[in-house]
Amino acid sequence: MSLWSEQMKKGSRLSNLLIFEKETFAFDSSIIVAAERSGTMENALDYLSEYYENKLNSIIKVISSTAEPVLLIFVGSIVALVALSVILPIYKMTGSMGT
Repeated sequence: MSLWSEQMKKGSRLSNLLIFEKETFAFDSSIIVAAERSGTMENALDYLSEYYENKLNSIIKVISSTAEPVLLIFVGSIVALVALSVILPIYKMTGSMGT
């Protein structure tokens, strides 16, 4: 079992555990503290999950829109290389037939 689950079983508040966690943000901690005080933890966690889902979706959209032109150029260069490797020998053969 993790340290968090043991502390929660002993009655510690989630907000007290998050304060010492370096990976959480003050934004998360303040929302969880307010939710613990008001008794709306489920709504607060739903809000946080939607917030981070939207944030992740926007990051993925930026990455995919950035990678799309790079992949297009890469695939285009491979197609051009294959086309040239097929067409150049044909031109050499037809050129040598005329002489």
